[in-house]
Amino acid sequence: MRPPLDLANKKFGRLTAIDVAYKKNKAFYWNCICECGNKTVVMASALKSNKIISCGCYKKERFVEACRKYRGGEKIDKVTIVSYDKNKKKYKCRCECGNIIYKEVETLKRYGAKHGCGCFGRANLNDLIGKKIGRLTVLSPVFSINKKWFYRCKCDCGKEKLISRNALKQGDTLSCGCYKKEGKKGINKIHGMTGTRVHRIWVSMKSRCYNPNNKKYPRYGARGITVCEEWKNTFLSFYDWAMNNGYSDNLSIDRIDVNGNYEPSNCRWVTNKVQANNKTTNKFVVYKGETKTVAEWADILNFDYHLVVRRIRLGWDVEKAFTTPSRSKPKKLCQNQQNYTHTEVLNDY
Repeated sequence: MRPPLDLANKKFGRLTAIDVAYKKNKAFYWNCICECGNKTVVMASALKSNKIISCGCYKKERFVEACRKYRGGEKIDKVTIVSYDKNKKKYKCRCECGNIIYKEVETLKRYGAKHGCGCFGRANLNDLIGKKIGRLTVLSPVFSINKKWFYRCKCDCGKEKLISRNALKQGDTLSCGCYKKEGKKGINKIHGMTGTRVHRIWVSMKSRCYNPNNKKYPRYGARGITVCEEWKNTFLSFYDWAMNNGYSDNLSIDRIDVNGNYEPSNCRWVTNKVQANNKTTNKFVVYKGETKTVAEWADILNFDYHLVVRRIRLGWDVEKAFTTPSRSKPKKLCQNQQNYTHTEVLNDY
């Protein structure tokens, strides 16, 4: 077993080790005598590390020294210390307003007494009466919740409401709520036509030209098709042009030059049939020296459009496909077939 360190007659702070008192949990405790004359028992490791340097007198002296300036006649901020009250174990203090209060020494040391007994931090409740803050006119203080005062205020709209003092002083509340409601009604409202058919056409037009995620972007924006600055930046400019150039709910916007941009000189309002004959995906056929789409030739020659498409797909000569009469009587087409877009049929040939 390891013998105890010899600390006899060695001094550690105010303590002098005398002899070993006892051993506990493999630790040796020494009898020590302090400079003040008191005897105490201290663990050897605490002596060597200087964690304990006295019997406790040193700590008491430091506390008394720290509190000495508070023990009589000392003025701290708004209060003056009168004496120490042993019963309450607090210091009796007199505020500048004349009130007597009791404070702990730690409170005085850390926080002082800037507000005295509280009178210097207490607001004058009548200082806001009659004042106008925003749309509110302060009438009177009503009640307090958790030391927060509320005032009855009258708004310009005639409604009365209770508002906290802090909200009034800091300008956080300027009305009974009517100001916020009015603001919400007009927020971001420029033309009031969002969601209308004209506005949807304008949004779709820009999306095709500038949004790569749009499925039609490859046939528009990717080919360099753009929207003129006048229409791109202001919907109202596009709306005025549309209303003055034949807009109708059964018409759609069409570019005269399919390789041109969206601009007033290159756009028109047309039916779906006219627009279908003016697409980059159309297949054109030359017949009798003229170039037209199959749908246009079918209308001119009074032929069944789908029959001509099938013949051309089978490799027929154009003139033969147009001049050979049909062996069967033409079927009456339903409304959906009449509106069928011919470009979808010709996409493969």
